[in-house]
Amino acid sequence: MNYFQPIAYDGFPHETFGRVFRIFGKRWMAFLWISLLVYVIGWACAVFTSLVLGGTALVDGYSVRIRLRYAENNPWHIASFVVESIIYYCFSCIANASITWLVAHLYLEQSPKVIHAFLHSARRLGSLISTLFVATLITLGPGFALLLLQTYVVKNDIFFQIIQVLTWFYIMYAKILLYHIYPVVVIEREKGHCINPWTILDRSFVLARKRFCYIFSVVFFWFLAKLLTTLPISLLRQMNTNDNGSMKKDTVFFYVACSLDTILGILYMTLDSVFQGVLYLQNRITKEKLDMVTLAEQLGVDSVDEEDNDYVVMKYPNEEESMVDDDTSVM
Repeated sequence: MNYFQPIAYDGFPHETFGRVFRIFGKRWMAFLWISLLVYVIGWACAVFTSLVLGGTALVDGYSVRIRLRYAENNPWHIASFVVESIIYYCFSCIANASITWLVAHLYLEQSPKVIHAFLHSARRLGSLISTLFVATLITLGPGFALLLLQTYVVKNDIFFQIIQVLTWFYIMYAKILLYHIYPVVVIEREKGHCINPWTILDRSFVLARKRFCYIFSVVFFWFLAKLLTTLPISLLRQMNTNDNGSMKKDTVFFYVACSLDTILGILYMTLDSVFQGVLYLQNRITKEKLDMVTLAEQLGVDSVDEEDNDYVVMKYPNEEESMVDDDTSVM
């Protein structure tokens, strides 16, 4: 299938959703393995933190409730939480980037192994974290400054509500413009070297600003889809909640709600990354006439034959291993 054709957009991004799910269907097992690995790492970190804080290994997901114990301001507890958060965040970045990288290869009808995707993304972890840190400051900084202004200078409830609305709109606007950070880092590169955060952010801004409505509509409808499918879990939780807001762990509803929450969480984590990859590539195809040869060169493929898809991988310094394998196995 030729993916290098612009997707029609008439207000409702149904063709984009179709493209995303077709791409997901091609390597759904590899994508889900990556997200499952991140969940397992997060769960392991939560168990570790629970044991450090004197709890048990029986934790339901990440250590959200355990964090209530940090109110004691115990330095060791806080350090444990920081280590857990850093480890989980780093692996989340690598997983997101890996799925995006695999999506780009699917546009070339290639199926690299998951381990190659992890290695490729891990080498760009520094660029990802530094860029995401700057993006966070850009996204949340102005809103935080306005809230400080309202708290300490202009103490007015109406002004506070206006600030909240403006902050929300600004955050949404900034997130859309910076939506392409992951694919820019893992796809666009110069001889395997990382590019600086400002270049990455500027590149994302350039790609997204003229396609803002398109990206926003896709993200918005995807958010609605996730909201509707998570409503049953919310209902199950409400049916199984004590007066103090805690879950009753001795009922079937608790295990059903936790199982659904885990399954949907892994699925949505995967699809979020697939959406990022597809939207980035479609924006480049529409705006820059991106073709198979150009994408292959940026992915490190030295040569490409558009007739038989015979690719030869370019080996950059410190990249002795081939990043592409015709074997379609997950690992």
